[in-house]
Amino acid sequence: TNDAFTAALEGLGMSPVDAMADPDLLTGILSYHIIPERLQYINLTSGPSVETLEGSPVQFHLAGGVLTVNNVAVSDPDLLASNGVIHAIDGVLLPPSAAAIVPAHVRVAHLSPDSGNVDVYVNNALTLVDLPFSAVSEWLTLPAGATSIAIAPAGTSVDDAVIGPLDLTLAINSWVTVAAVGSSTAETPTLTAQIVPEDSSEIAEGNARVTFMNAIEGGSAVNVVANGRVIVSNLQFPGSYIGSDGNPNDGAFTLELPAGGYDISFTAGGATLFDLPGTTLDAGTSYLILATGTADSTLPVVSATSQ
Repeated sequence: TNDAFTAALEGLGMSPVDAMADPDLLTGILSYHIIPERLQYINLTSGPSVETLEGSPVQFHLAGGVLTVNNVAVSDPDLLASNGVIHAIDGVLLPPSAAAIVPAHVRVAHLSPDSGNVDVYVNNALTLVDLPFSAVSEWLTLPAGATSIAIAPAGTSVDDAVIGPLDLTLAINSWVTVAAVGSSTAETPTLTAQIVPEDSSEIAEGNARVTFMNAIEGGSAVNVVANGRVIVSNLQFPGSYIGSDGNPNDGAFTLELPAGGYDISFTAGGATLFDLPGTTLDAGTSYLILATGTADSTLPVVSATSQ
């Protein structure tokens, strides 16, 4: 509908006038809604990935009796037309090419120490395969707007997801880390996803930006020490307390440091959990430095992103 199209453009920070001024964008969006073969509802319930006239595939998925395409509900299937079959949907589908115009960025960190390797599904499509514990994926560039993320044991399916599907709304040019934290095998499982928005603003000249995170299952609060000085104190596991904004803490803290070399350590209760001697922080680069594992077996994870 016109309302759905206008809402989709607003979610991308565009007006209908902006879209009309970009015929390539309009053509891409419209042709992404056309499948050059006659497929009825019965052909789509198995969850196929089907190529569109635009050239990119759309992913169908049936769950709970609801058929979706790229996580948008098919509200009225099998409307017969002289030139094919029409399936009415509840929203506008945005092709991958739109990511180059209005991108958002997502990565997944596997920080659950007792969970095996995992597969990650984006909008029901298998996107990351066999991600091991302590791994941080590369950044995925996705269209801004509504996105679904699900995490399942490796080699299974999205229907076996142990986290999600999570319905996220990704802002234009946002950078978001989805961290799988907690335990999957505890008597009362604590496995969950922690959403960590990354600061993507310009880094001051000569500085690096570092996000420190405590993802130690069953561990206590930690301090981060750099060159003998505590730079982050009492960093607690996600969800350990409710912040002043009324939301649970995300277990992360971000700050800028002058570029250079640092001896970094994480400590808890006066004991050193691990050291990262001679860590080089480059100017204009964002880092994720975190502690994961358990209170008895803690290990560091470091990931860098150039701005």
